[in-house]
Amino acid sequence: MSLQYLWSGIVETIAVCLVTMTLLGMAVLPGVAVMCVFLPLQYWMGLIVAVRKKKLSQVSTKRITLMEEIMRSIKLIKIYGWEASFFQNLNAIRAEESSLLSKINTIQSIVYGLIFSLPPIVACAVFGTQEANGSIEAVVVFTTLSFFNTLRVPFSKLPKSLRDVLDSLAAMERVQDFLLEPELHPELAKDNGVEVDEKHKGIVFRGAYFSYGKGAKNVLVDINLDIPQGSLMMVAGTVASGKSNLLKSILGDLTVSGGKCTESHSRAYVPQTPWTALGTVRDNIVFGLPYDENFYRQVVYACALETDFKLMADSDQTWIGERGGNLSGGQKQRIALGKFV
Repeated sequence: MSLQYLWSGIVETIAVCLVTMTLLGMAVLPGVAVMCVFLPLQYWMGLIVAVRKKKLSQVSTKRITLMEEIMRSIKLIKIYGWEASFFQNLNAIRAEESSLLSKINTIQSIVYGLIFSLPPIVACAVFGTQEANGSIEAVVVFTTLSFFNTLRVPFSKLPKSLRDVLDSLAAMERVQDFLLEPELHPELAKDNGVEVDEKHKGIVFRGAYFSYGKGAKNVLVDINLDIPQGSLMMVAGTVASGKSNLLKSILGDLTVSGGKCTESHSRAYVPQTPWTALGTVRDNIVFGLPYDENFYRQVVYACALETDFKLMADSDQTWIGERGGNLSGGQKQRIALGKFV
């Protein structure tokens, strides 16, 4: 909707200049000179506002991300007394955001001030020249002023259209960057040129390196791992030793930056904090798949949910509230486990 104002304003300005030239002759040239200075100035200031708004969007994203982290970890922040540190970081981002917003508002005020001062300035230049060369009729004055006043609309739309167009380009770039992100390794063997040994069913890492994206610093270095299918393994270590990153590497959430990795079987993940969707217990177990009575009963038995169904008012048709608030921790865990069985 805003794109057309980038060119229609120029066309409308030329049309007004030609019409007023038929009324006043060459006396309109000083007014044309004023508009030739004003129009590029409008484009330039509109570009400045658009660039600053793009930077403001990036700073606002940082603030929103930090606020989301604070809200998600508010319990830990209060327990460990980290409020001052987080407030310091947050206030620094807010100060930068406020400074950018102030500069944008200042430039916009100047732009709108120039927009409403343009018709009187052009009129003074044109009528002053006409009066210096001879007399001027009142009919011509009012007709010319009405034409000049029509330029307020395209000139006021011009900076906004520049901002809108650049905002849309920035939004498309962000969507494009997201859609063109490299896929995480659904099949590690193919990504690393390693042929999976059909006789060995399990997870094998040989001198593997993992990072959070291409070119990023490696968070796991020279990992050697061999987990046969059906075996039980526990990972122990000190705080920040890489246990969670090792789990993410197995799940495929990290980028393989070196070494050989093979996974010859499908993966399932049961988080420490179970997740339940808004709906009935059966909906959470079936989870969009076709309902198979026999298989469903096997899942219920395997997850030890039969006793829970007897305790629930509506058995497996019991409605699960927001975040499973009406379930115990064990019930949530067993229902969440049922999604993957």
